Amino acid sequence: MKEDAARRRALELLLTDLYGESPQLRYRHITGGRELADDVWSKFSGKCFNCEAQISGRKKMHLDHTRPLAMLWPLDGTATCLCGSCNSQKRDRFPADYYSVDQLQKLSKITEIPIEELRRPSPNMEAIHLLKDRLEWFFNEFCLRPELNKVRDGKLSSELLIKALQKTLNRCEGGAPIDLVKLHEDWLSSQ
Repeated sequence: MKEDAARRRALELLLTDLYGESPQLRYRHITGGRELADDVWSKFSGKCFNCEAQISGRKKMHLDHTRPLAMLWPLDGTATCLCGSCNSQKRDRFPADYYSVDQLQKLSKITEIPIEELRRPSPNMEAIHLLKDRLEWFFNEFCLRPELNKVRDGKLSSELLIKALQKTLNRCEGGAPIDLVKLHEDWLSSQ
């Protein structure tokens, strides 16, 4: 559990650095100051999208990365309102691996994510291009952050992150655009 939480936090930090601000601040700038949680709550009428249970209040709502954080999708205006139980069940799954066909159609209308994108799990290519353009920074600065240099169960957090990112890169259409694990090994040997 700690390893998964640390990986999620590292991915959130990476996306914040790549985009230059947190997803919530980015959302406010794009929408003229509106709050992400308020807009998602309204879009879903305060109900869990999956089980349709009324959620007792906005603070009890779980904002779900409709497209998984593991695939480098930030929390944005396409987020889904879920109850705690359904959010735990969905985890890092892509919508097509969790929701029914009818639910996918409905989710597409609510979030404005094209149905083809909900059906076809793919990484966030914009984030991948940003990462590719900043590999020197990624290895020389980001991976050297104190929180990424902690050893958990005999594994360095930065190496776990790099392996997770490589799994995402491997899911790109046409194959991985870069071999992050190999680039990291090369970087380590040059130090």
